Amino acid sequence: MSIEQKMAELALSFPSIRGLIEQEVLQGIDPWSITVLRRNLEEMPFELGRGVTQAIKFVLWVWHGGNDFNLYVAWSYWDEEHRAAWLDWAKEPWWA
Repeated sequence: MSIEQKMAELALSFPSIRGLIEQEVLQGIDPWSITVLRRNLEEMPFELGRGVTQAIKFVLWVWHGGNDFNLYVAWSYWDEEHRAAWLDWAKEPWWA
């Protein structure tokens, strides 16, 4: 599996990200394209909710690190499904 496929799979494990894709609001996840994703986030016509914002920050942190992802903050906003997605990754963590 390519790193782009792994990134798409990781992102899709978060239900709020899947929801934005299903609503055709978010692009750049599957297929993975950091350029498309960043442009899409910059041009987002509305503010994203805190849970999905933290999920996206986490995915971007796995991709290249260096952003302001904070697990303590994310955990406080995530529901059980989001926490489970992170825990699945944390069992065998990897970075791009």
